[in-house]
Amino acid sequence: MKRFRPSSSVRLADSDNSVLCRAGPGCETFVIWPHRSLPPIGVLALMTSVAMGFAYAMMASKGYQFWPVIAPCALTFVGLGVAIWRNNCAASAHEIIEVSRRIVRVTRVGAAGGAPIAFNPFWMKLGVSSDRYVEDRITLSEGRQRMTIGDFLSPSERRRLADALRTSIEKQTPASAY
Repeated sequence: MKRFRPSSSVRLADSDNSVLCRAGPGCETFVIWPHRSLPPIGVLALMTSVAMGFAYAMMASKGYQFWPVIAPCALTFVGLGVAIWRNNCAASAHEIIEVSRRIVRVTRVGAAGGAPIAFNPFWMKLGVSSDRYVEDRITLSEGRQRMTIGDFLSPSERRRLADALRTSIEKQTPASAY
């Protein structure tokens, strides 16, 4: 399953319906997002099965043993709900990479979002490196400006994204630039 979409027809609009890909025609947009391993129906099934298990444990206990069982079960159920909610909030974060002839713009949306960072494709270096913490880390750098992208993707997906970005940048920049 691809978690990034290379498409020149993806047009993303913000709240005032202005187009985010402001670089003009021919702009190629990549939207990457983290993997969501549990869809909403899976969350419902998980919470229902946990609730049924706790209900069975409480019904199996005798009357005087019921109260010491209910507090840990309720706290566990609430803790699981909070953990799933926080995971959903973190999974809503994504990165938008716009590649055009004159600019490569990276916008982080979500938890660690901020202002878009722009690179000149003629001077930008796209590097893929590995260290003991992250395998196949994608780094965009230009002068002193440096940014890693796709940290939440798997190593194979980062390699595919790096290849797709290289292809897109080579397609956008004229051959005389090299």
